[in-house]
Amino acid sequence: MIPDKLHLGCGRLYRPGFYNVDIDKEMADLAENYFNFKFATNKISNYYKTIQNVIKGGTA
Repeated sequence: MIPDKLHLGCGRLYRPGFYNVDIDKEMADLAENYFNFKFATNKISNYYKTIQNVIKGGTA
């Protein structure tokens, strides 16, 4: 017999046969990914700006 609902603690409720997505966890993961991406793209951008400046005869 399969129960209608399955409680796994912490107020989480899972139903067999449904997509069990924890929206809070997904949103936290999305925010973390966004900030990691922004950090990486800023570092790469600054790196290439420095290289461009050196090629043009400026200083690092």
